Amino acid sequence: MTDIHKNIFSEEENLLHEIQDQCSHFADELITLVAKRIMRIINSWPVFLLPNADDYPNTFNTFDILSCEYQSKSWEEISPFLEDAIERSIASAYDSLNQKEKFFIEYSECFYNTRVLESSEINKILRSRFIELLNEHWSNSKKIQKFQEKRTW
Repeated sequence: MTDIHKNIFSEEENLLHEIQDQCSHFADELITLVAKRIMRIINSWPVFLLPNADDYPNTFNTFDILSCEYQSKSWEEISPFLEDAIERSIASAYDSLNQKEKFFIEYSECFYNTRVLESSEINKILRSRFIELLNEHWSNSKKIQKFQEKRTW
């Protein structure tokens, strides 16, 4: 390989790396935005849809209850239909992004993967960030912490 070819490949690699860095930067913000949309979708569900809602104060919304329940139970244990409902919420929240926003997420790992992210990979990333927010909410919410301290069960 000649020096000219090496320079061209190096320039192409640098450009791809720069594109990915920029996409990753915007993708991180968008992934959090989508996760927060999922939270809003879940909060729009009536509290009584969660089987143990009566065990929680009436000041708790659906997301509060879900964040508590998730700490000790699987989706299936919380409700047999919950995982499907969350998957639909993830899809709905992602679909609400415009094409430019989706582009940033799809190309956020293009340099290392040498391809765009597939929908299953995007879903996994979005789900992971949603679960992070769920856990952060549980550990950072003052009303949840007060409830946990007083809870006798």
